[in-house]
Amino acid sequence: MDHVCDEIKEHCDIKRLCSSLAKAGTPQELRWKSLFLFVSFIKEIQFLSPSQKEGIQLIALEALKSLKFDNESFSDVSSRIGACVTSESIDSVNKMFDEIVQAINASKEVIKKRCNNLVDFNNELSNDMHKFKSIEEAVQFVNRNVSEFADLLAQDAESLDAICNLDPLTGLRNRRCFELTIEQLVKETFEESRPAYVAMLDVDNFKKFNDSYGHLVGDQVLREVGRLLNEVEAKANSSEGGFLSGRYGGEEFVVYLDGVDDEKAFGVSEHIRRSLESKNFVARDVDGALLYGGLKITCSIGLSKIRNDGSMQSYLTALKRADEALYFSKKNGKNRTSVQ
Repeated sequence: MDHVCDEIKEHCDIKRLCSSLAKAGTPQELRWKSLFLFVSFIKEIQFLSPSQKEGIQLIALEALKSLKFDNESFSDVSSRIGACVTSESIDSVNKMFDEIVQAINASKEVIKKRCNNLVDFNNELSNDMHKFKSIEEAVQFVNRNVSEFADLLAQDAESLDAICNLDPLTGLRNRRCFELTIEQLVKETFEESRPAYVAMLDVDNFKKFNDSYGHLVGDQVLREVGRLLNEVEAKANSSEGGFLSGRYGGEEFVVYLDGVDDEKAFGVSEHIRRSLESKNFVARDVDGALLYGGLKITCSIGLSKIRNDGSMQSYLTALKRADEALYFSKKNGKNRTSVQ
């Protein structure tokens, strides 16, 4: 990296940052320089949550303050950052793959069941052919069964749509479905000159919640958030302004607010936050028996207006700003809505 940087004559932010790190006492070894550059640009990394980013920054700050840059220190810092990155991300990725496998298996079961129905119909038709008194009677029998089979296939299509597009835990749109839907909405919003916002929501202290009460209770917390967002979405869509919500991953959720002004967008976000905060959450075991009562759940929200030009990039840029606003909410006491 050093010899490449030496060849760069024009202004370079990374080169200037390298110089600043050197003045701060950071060694010029490539491994240390790369590590601190990674930390410096961590806000741009989408797959890390605000809590992960904050944890990594604290680890790097401790390393800078210690001024210990030997092999042992590098191994320690790298391991701690690696643990911080993977602890939540791997869990999120594993859950995503579990959901995909579940969707595939459920789809296979639906198709297998319907294939069996078709075989049964074929056998029934073959066995009963001699009972029909006329061709017309046989045709009526076939038409009736084909019509019933078509109705079943229509039901299957709805089931497969839910399997592929909905998050099985919360009942909200999964990330893939949400982003595909948003792409069309962004175009429509732009064409009709409607204002739009995107909000990122993160359940506060969710890892601590899981560690204290277990993943079964943690899943119930996420279901409660999903139920609330579905409730608010149904109410909003029956009145002025559109609302679209989805599970972004882990304990993060995303909300698209269509046709609302600044005050309304902030009001909806605060309504979600206050509604969750006011609930006395009750957790139960798989048999419905009470585990914990009176638990409190809060969330932090980041909100950003979409500077719409009809492209998906305008939404993604606003999403990035919403994520930064969410990080600000987390850093400044949690359980609040911040706007950027």
